[in-house]
Amino acid sequence: SNVDLQQLTTEQLLQMQNLVGSLYNAELATELQKAGYEVVRHGRNFEIIGFSREVISFFSKRRRAIEKALAQLGLNASKDRKAAEYHALMGRADKNSELTIAELEVPWEEALLELGFDIGAIQRRGHAVPCEPVSLDAAMDKAFDKSSVLERPKMLWAIADALQLSRNVDQIEVALAEASASLATQIGPSSRSPNKQYFSANALIDAELDLIELADTGRGRWVRPIEPFVADAIAARQSLSSEQIDAIRHALNTDAISIVEGSAGAGKSFALGAAAEAARFAGLDVFAIGSSWAATKVLAADTRTPEHAAKALTGFLNRLESGKIRLGSNSLVLLDEAGMVGTGQMAHLVRAVRAAGGKLILSGDTDQLKPIAAGAPMVLLSRVIGSSKMRQIRRQSVGWQRDASMLFAKGDVPDAVTAYDRRGHIIWADSIGN
Repeated sequence: SNVDLQQLTTEQLLQMQNLVGSLYNAELATELQKAGYEVVRHGRNFEIIGFSREVISFFSKRRRAIEKALAQLGLNASKDRKAAEYHALMGRADKNSELTIAELEVPWEEALLELGFDIGAIQRRGHAVPCEPVSLDAAMDKAFDKSSVLERPKMLWAIADALQLSRNVDQIEVALAEASASLATQIGPSSRSPNKQYFSANALIDAELDLIELADTGRGRWVRPIEPFVADAIAARQSLSSEQIDAIRHALNTDAISIVEGSAGAGKSFALGAAAEAARFAGLDVFAIGSSWAATKVLAADTRTPEHAAKALTGFLNRLESGKIRLGSNSLVLLDEAGMVGTGQMAHLVRAVRAAGGKLILSGDTDQLKPIAAGAPMVLLSRVIGSSKMRQIRRQSVGWQRDASMLFAKGDVPDAVTAYDRRGHIIWADSIGN
C-alpha cells in the first residue's frame, strides 16, 4: 500500500512474498465472483464450488508428477514441502515452450467434455456471487490468534489472508492501512527497516492491561472465614511437605486471584485437593476447570469435584456467557494447567470471577508447555501478584529419578534421557515390531 514498486529491493519483495500471494488470490477471487462463480476457502487458498475432485485431479498434472517422483524416493509431497518445492522448480517447463491460453482452451474444453463436465452449469452469468463478509476486527483476531507479537510482513499477510475472499485488493489495502494505524501498536526496539518492526494487536494489549489492573486491585479483596478449615485440611494430610502447605495457604489467601506453580511430580494436585476440601467445608461452591478435557478429568478426580462443576475452560466460559453457570461471591474457581491458557480466555475468566466477587486460583507450570493461543497471561500475572512455587519432586522416591525430572523441567532433555539410559531404562531398536 502506497509503495513505489520501482523502489522495492529484492529483499523487501522476499519479505512480502506471502502478502503478495494473498493479494493475488484476493484479486483472482474477486474477478471469478464477478464472472458468476462461487468460491470457498480451501486452506490458505480457495476453490470454485462445483468442480468435482475428478476434474481438479485431472488438471493437476504437475502436482501428480511431483507426488509420483517423491513417492519413488519414499517421500510425501504434503509433509516434505522443501522436496516438493525443489521438484516443482526442477520440473518447470521452459517459458519459451509454454502454450498460449488460446492454444490451451481447445484441449481443455475437449477434456472437460470427455469427463462429462459442463462449466456453464456452475457459472451464474452476469451475477456476482459474494462471499460471507469478514470484519477487520475478526481478521485481526485471526492474525493474532496464535501469537501476541508479529513482525510487520507477517501481520499484514495474516490480515490480508483472512480478508482475501470478502474484499478486493483495493479494499484490503485500505484495511491494512487502518490496521497498522489504529488496531495495532509497534512494540520493542525500533528498526530503520519497516519490515523489521514488530507489532501487537491493541485488543491484546488492552486485555493484558485489564488483567494487570484486575489482579492488582484484587489484593486483599477476598475475605472469608476459611482459616480454621484450611488448618483442618492440612492436619488431615500428614504427608504434606512444607512447600505444599505453603502452596495451600497461598492459594486460599485474601487476594481475589492467587497462583500456585509446581513442577511435574511436585504434588501440586494433592495440594489443590486439600485447598478444595477446605473451601467446601467453609461452604464455598468449588468449580474445577482444566485447559482441556484431559486436564479437567484429572483435576476433578484430585479435588473430588462433581461432574456438574468440572468443565473444560472453553465450555465453562460458554456456559457463563449463556447463563447456565452463575458465579457469586461464594464461588471458588480452580483453573489447572493455567500456563497453557491464552490472553483472551484468561481475561474473560478473570473478569467474570472478579465481577462476581469470587476467588480464582491459577495452577500450572510456566516453565513447561506454553499457550497455544496468543499471550502468556499466567507469567504476566505471576509477575504482578507473585506465586507460591513447588519445585521439590515428590512423585519419584529414587534420588536419580527426581534429579532427572528436575532436568526435564528445566528443559535439559539430553542429560535427563542419558540418566535413564545409563541405568538401562531405555530400549533401543532399529524398528518397532507388532
